Amino acid sequence: VEQAVNALEAGHLTEELRKQAQQQVHKLVRALDKFGLVEGSRLAQTIENWLQFVNISTTRNSGKQRYRSRRRNYDNQIELPSPQLQQLSSPTNIQNLASLVALLSEELQQPPSASSGDVSSELEDNPTITVLKEYELTEENKSDPLAPDQLPKKLPLILVIDGDVQLTQQLEREAVNWDMQVKVVLDPREARVVMDQEIPDVVLLDLMFPNYPEVGIALLKYFQNQYPQIPVIVSTQQNRFSDRVEVARQGGRAFLSKPVTPIQLLETVEDVLNQARPSTAKVLAVDDDPLVLESIRHFLQPLGVQITTLEEPDQFWEQLEATGPDLLILDLDMPQFNGIELCQVVRIDRIWHGLPILLLCEHQDSETIHRIYEAGADDYIFKPITKSELVTRVFHRLERTKLLRSLGETDQLTGVANRRQSTIEFNRLLHLSQRYHQPLCYALLDLNNLKQVNEEYGHVMGDRILKRLGQILRQKFRSEDIVARWGGKEFFIGMYGLNRQAGVRRLQEILETVSEEFDDCDLVQVTFSAGVAEYPEDGTDIESLYRAADEAIERAKAIGQDCVLPAQSLAGNISQL
Repeated sequence: VEQAVNALEAGHLTEELRKQAQQQVHKLVRALDKFGLVEGSRLAQTIENWLQFVNISTTRNSGKQRYRSRRRNYDNQIELPSPQLQQLSSPTNIQNLASLVALLSEELQQPPSASSGDVSSELEDNPTITVLKEYELTEENKSDPLAPDQLPKKLPLILVIDGDVQLTQQLEREAVNWDMQVKVVLDPREARVVMDQEIPDVVLLDLMFPNYPEVGIALLKYFQNQYPQIPVIVSTQQNRFSDRVEVARQGGRAFLSKPVTPIQLLETVEDVLNQARPSTAKVLAVDDDPLVLESIRHFLQPLGVQITTLEEPDQFWEQLEATGPDLLILDLDMPQFNGIELCQVVRIDRIWHGLPILLLCEHQDSETIHRIYEAGADDYIFKPITKSELVTRVFHRLERTKLLRSLGETDQLTGVANRRQSTIEFNRLLHLSQRYHQPLCYALLDLNNLKQVNEEYGHVMGDRILKRLGQILRQKFRSEDIVARWGGKEFFIGMYGLNRQAGVRRLQEILETVSEEFDDCDLVQVTFSAGVAEYPEDGTDIESLYRAADEAIERAKAIGQDCVLPAQSLAGNISQL
């Protein structure tokens, strides 16, 4: 890592050295987390984010240059997307990065009992850290349409274990358009070595390797046992029913029969990642045995689960309301209040009755199991607890809960929120806007020529366009923004903290992205018209804001489509690409 920073300061950092440094610091993050060295882990994570940004800034903007060169002359230079990113690459911040590496080196030399509390204040005062912090609404960026993209964002990493050179090369090229990274392993024997270097977000595995006929299933078992939190997608020519059963047995998340296109693979990856286990899931574990609680923490915390433990069951309700967990783990036999009673209390509450509950028990007789299910528990785990069983049951239950919730809240074609859920969320933002006197944008986006596409090329092509647009919108807007499909070819975006002008500029940027995305497609031209309204100037409720934005869309279509217009009160400020 120090070698990479020295090379960066000298102006000759190579891609190979950058990757090596990133891999090393990633290992440090995991190791420091494991041993509870919070500040050291925080330093290492910040350095890893910076090294990741170096790759992102090059990859993303080289992809955008082709489209933008039609409108501006960049003299073959790669433009950084924002002043913040330019600031991050400045000599001053490169020096700050070197300081971070020095701090990390000092932290690693501290004895285990030494406190690292002073490092925290140094981190907070470092300008590089300020640039790398998560996006927050401030007075300066409330009207900045580029704010979501100004920060280095770690792209999902796909580990592809497949001997098909042509397919993997196509997949690497296509993944850039999907804001994903691909790491290819052609020899399955190297997969475990690669896993030690960098943990992927998803694995794409071929079962068929002619020279190693059994290695595919062996790797699938390896991932299930060692990395159960990482979803595995199987893509193979082995399409026997027995193969499908075996993949399901070993925890495979999807099964695709070859031949398959890179787009089909990436669509599946996108779907699986959207359903992935929540990295910030919160679990409340209640047991009067502190050793059991420590085991649960040890097994789940490294997988990104936030664990709250409680030894006194009489404090359960207070802790439940304070924590707001996604899942409960309750011991069956405890003094004063047992797990059955706590489970029953949860099931009769209007707010918490749907919370997933796992019970820990020492007895395996049928009467005990009957009592567990009769009380309303979802599952049980026998003591002593093993890591594989606990992780599998906890994540399976979290996934099922998330899936059921998603079915009622998500548009199944595009993956964005549906009309019902987005209306609930936008009304919540309206309340916040009223309370804190903040601007709130209401934007409608209408896809042009979709009917013509369906008639000429079929609804499958139209559905693919809608799905890809949904993916682009999810990627480009902030997590606190609302992105929804309101039916047909109409999408809705709610942007808290942005005024009308900023909302128009934000949609213009998305229009540019969509144009770039389909620029090489000879069959169809994909554009949209959009209207942007602002609370309370253009309406005080969702119905009046809808009418104002819809009227702006009609004006946009009347002047030729392919543009974004503000609501009528600012009709003179037309912005067209």
